[in-house]
Amino acid sequence: MFKWLKPARPGRAHGPDSVRMLAERAEQCAAQDRLDEAIEAYGEALSLRPDYAELHANLGALHRRKGNSGPAEACYREAIRLRPDFHVPHFNLGNLLREQRRLAEAEAGYRAALACKPDVAAIHHNLGEVLRDQGRFGEAMACYKRALLVAPEYQPSRWHRTLLALLTGDFRQGLAEYGYRWKLAGAEQPRDFVQPLWLGDGDPSGRTILLHAEKGFGDTIQFVRYVDRVAALGARVVLEVPAPLMPLMASYPAAAQW
Repeated sequence: MFKWLKPARPGRAHGPDSVRMLAERAEQCAAQDRLDEAIEAYGEALSLRPDYAELHANLGALHRRKGNSGPAEACYREAIRLRPDFHVPHFNLGNLLREQRRLAEAEAGYRAALACKPDVAAIHHNLGEVLRDQGRFGEAMACYKRALLVAPEYQPSRWHRTLLALLTGDFRQGLAEYGYRWKLAGAEQPRDFVQPLWLGDGDPSGRTILLHAEKGFGDTIQFVRYVDRVAALGARVVLEVPAPLMPLMASYPAAAQW
């Protein structure tokens, strides 16, 4: 939800059912997940101030939370009609349209939001997302980079820039930045070994190297092929995988132990 952005019109009476109080009641109900009550309160407020763009935008956000995509879209478009320079409904409309895979329309929504407010990292990032969804990888990467110019530590763009680099075969950048996954909110932290992490530096010949699974079964099966490459360098490879994959991996010839 968004803060109350404007005062009511000068001269309008303020009683217990004023627009401001109805909007505050709606925000309180929304914060408590009492969405139907919040929607009703915004509806009452809009009956008094049908020209208030912020109310339409907030009501649209509630409808989206409830999964009411049609009413949400209508609210966002009405907010845009009333205040074309208000970036929030443009941005939220873009998000809604992207969820519906209406990618060209979503792109237009994000670009309209940026025209209103170009200094918001999330808008640049989400434009990058919808461009990536359309296979326009170079443009998507440029959007992630612009988001990081606005907010250098914006996590979504830092991480998705890395993933896009890997997707497009830029392994030098993608692998160099892949450790950023441990800094993401709620991310699993790296395991703490006494032995140093081997990053490909130095001759591994005659040394024992542990290669351990980190992600899901699919990633483990996909990347186990690198055991061969490490073993070919002369290292003794110890392979650690999740227990359910042991029958599959136990016969892997390049691993000395698993």
